[in-house]
Amino acid sequence: MSQVQSDVLDVVIIGGGLVGGLTALLLAQGGVQATVLDAAPILDAEKTKSVANPRVLALSQATIHLLKTVGVWEKLARQMPY
Repeated sequence: MSQVQSDVLDVVIIGGGLVGGLTALLLAQGGVQATVLDAAPILDAEKTKSVANPRVLALSQATIHLLKTVGVWEKLARQMPY
C-alpha cells in the first residue's frame, strides 16, 4: 500500500512573460513555491524602465481581473488605450 504524500511539490513554469509571471505570483500567494525558467537574460529594472517598449498587449477582462486580484493592475504603466 502506498503512503500519501502531504507535502506540496514545487512547480516549474516555463516562460517568464505576463502569463508565467502571473501564474508564479498566484501560486506564491497560495503558498506554492514556483520556479520560473525563461530563455531571456535577467533584466535590470532601471535599464528596462529607461528604454521605450513598443509592445502592445490586448488584455481580456478575465486577465485584468486576475491582475487586480494579485494587486499589480494599479502598478502597471499604461501609455495609451487602443
